[in-house]
Amino acid sequence: KSYVVEISAQPDQIKSIVNTHVQIVGTAAKDSSASSDDEKKRDEKDLPKLTAKRITRLAATCPASGD
Repeated sequence: KSYVVEISAQPDQIKSIVNTHVQIVGTAAKDSSASSDDEKKRDEKDLPKLTAKRITRLAATCPASGD
């Protein structure tokens, strides 16, 4: 499932995790409108929101997403 992640931290607080592999724990907005096939066609503004509560760095680099 795809989400738009909302992070309330200041940019200087998250710069150490940019372009790294992270785990995000948070609260997802309910979205019952999309199937997996539809998600690839949706604009970012139409994706459900995930409000990040905790971000943990897992590795120094992010593995390829396969897109």
